[in-house]
Amino acid sequence: YRRYGDELLRPTVLYSPIIQDCLRAGIPLHYGVHISGHGWAKLMRSPKPFAYVIERVPPIPQVFEFIQAMKKLSDKEMYKTFNMGAGFAVYVSKKWASRVCKIAQEHCVAAFVAGYVEKDPRKYVYIQPKSITFDSEDLKVR
Repeated sequence: YRRYGDELLRPTVLYSPIIQDCLRAGIPLHYGVHISGHGWAKLMRSPKPFAYVIERVPPIPQVFEFIQAMKKLSDKEMYKTFNMGAGFAVYVSKKWASRVCKIAQEHCVAAFVAGYVEKDPRKYVYIQPKSITFDSEDLKVR
């Protein structure tokens, strides 16, 4: 395990080299977003009306388990506030998903296909494994 202070001081992963390599490889990127600030609600930051269905989440880092236990926060509040182990999301067609994951892994960044996007006028994020839904109200500044 790592000490709490050491975990908070861990350097931020830079995703720009991954994006640059994707563009060099000719991969058409539809959108990309850091999962910070508004946590996973930020996945729907695009102005377009889509539903973002998350079928897989990464393992939760110990620091977030610690914060959740100490503050007695719900899973929804944690995923609304923190990245919960996912730092960046890249939106590509299914055809390119495995190639993007491979490029990320070449940069020592764990990556996986988390879900899919579909047109929906309601605009929301649904994190299936946690039964959490965020709508546009969740993006408002608190």
